[in-house]
Amino acid sequence: MEPPASFDADELRNEKVKVAAGGAGRIAPGGYHRGQYEGYLLKRPVSRRLRKRPTFAALRLYIDNWRWQGVTVLFALGEIVGAQSDRNQPPVQTASACHVDLPGGHDCTPNLLSLCIQPDESIRLRFETKIPGSPHATRTADMTFSYREVFGKNAIPEAYELLLMDALQGNASLFTRNDEIRSRLAHCGSHHRRMVQRPTRRR
Repeated sequence: MEPPASFDADELRNEKVKVAAGGAGRIAPGGYHRGQYEGYLLKRPVSRRLRKRPTFAALRLYIDNWRWQGVTVLFALGEIVGAQSDRNQPPVQTASACHVDLPGGHDCTPNLLSLCIQPDESIRLRFETKIPGSPHATRTADMTFSYREVFGKNAIPEAYELLLMDALQGNASLFTRNDEIRSRLAHCGSHHRRMVQRPTRRR
């Protein structure tokens, strides 16, 4: 979203509504995958009704505004026994032409910005760097920031702890407003109808 006029809850949510109304989250063709992790049926008794229950989903989205034009946003959300994972990976937008003289058969590897929401809240940037002294060889480098390593493992409260505290204080900044929900549903309704008809994949 664009920077709000202030950090007032309504101003923040107004900007989120603008993004949603403009077509944020348009699912790319073939950009939805869901499945079930191996061992899900063996770990505990599962009723017949839930035997085909998906345990993970991955989305490839586009945001239809000038700032994110041409940038693919990848979402991966899954349930694994004994672990929790929620990650957003928007590849950093790159120029259409590579300015490094690469040998034949070599392509520019796109940069990748990874936002890990849970359980290890962190930001990771993967990018290509030219090897010193080499005319065209590159190597992948990583830059990582971890809240836990910098501020301690208890620096970020649990999600529901934060939401309950905001609710008690009357701060609605992190709560989704009805008009934003309606805008998002209007854009993804047709995609959802196609998704629920697809068979569940076993991974």
